[in-house]
Amino acid sequence: NEIPNPDSLVVGQTIVIPIAGQFYDVKRGDTLTSIARQFNTTAAELARVNRIQLNTVLQIGFRIYIPPAPKRDIESNAYLEPRGNQVSEN
Repeated sequence: NEIPNPDSLVVGQTIVIPIAGQFYDVKRGDTLTSIARQFNTTAAELARVNRIQLNTVLQIGFRIYIPPAPKRDIESNAYLEPRGNQVSEN
């Protein structure tokens, strides 16, 4: 926020608070389940982070917060060089 003295904010001063994730505006026919599928999460998680009931009927234009997807333990595009011919002779 490039605030010279972060210990002295002024009433009415605008600051930016970065967040991870994104917002989605509800469209006709959307449900928590359909939105969750679209963003690879669960309806229960969307209800939890948006502090709404799981069975809430969503109004068109209602803004839903979509949390970031959890990071996978291992994401790799590793390539293993094949070793020579490993044929065993008996």
